[in-house]
Amino acid sequence: MKKYLLFILLFFLFFFCKKDKTIVYEKRFEVISQIFSDSLHNKSFYFKNCLILKKNFIMPKVFYIEDQNKEFIKTDSQLKYLSFILNEKDSLFIEKQIYSNVKKDIDELKEYGFRVLKENTKLESNDCKIKISLPIFNKAIDRFYIIIGEGSSFGEYVFVKEQNNKWLLKERISLTIE
Repeated sequence: MKKYLLFILLFFLFFFCKKDKTIVYEKRFEVISQIFSDSLHNKSFYFKNCLILKKNFIMPKVFYIEDQNKEFIKTDSQLKYLSFILNEKDSLFIEKQIYSNVKKDIDELKEYGFRVLKENTKLESNDCKIKISLPIFNKAIDRFYIIIGEGSSFGEYVFVKEQNNKWLLKERISLTIE
């Protein structure tokens, strides 16, 4: 009897942990599509008609986070940086997303009506082109971090989910011009 109950408990733990992981991974493209297609709430991020170029973003080697005294602290850990920005204590949850995002291809955005091309594809100079990272969510899936590049600039952004299930920009963390 104890073995039977233990089996049921392990089955439910495995099922629910896997379900949480799947929800986050499935939401990545849905959320990008929602933000880039919403000309009403996210006008600055309306990229539905743009070409999305495949590019792997290399995260900076040094990250600055703001402490409670509004002073900047330097950290060399991407994991600490993202945990701080997303206000997430479960760093393993974030770490799994980082590794998964490296392996994942953004071609899935084609299913949402976006045009995705290799970065070295010859394009017209007047075409709207962007580069994006895949989002990293907090565990509650009500906040995420993303890098968006347009032209020669790249920005780091945090979006939050409002009560009406719309994703809105909370803050631009940085803007880099190459």
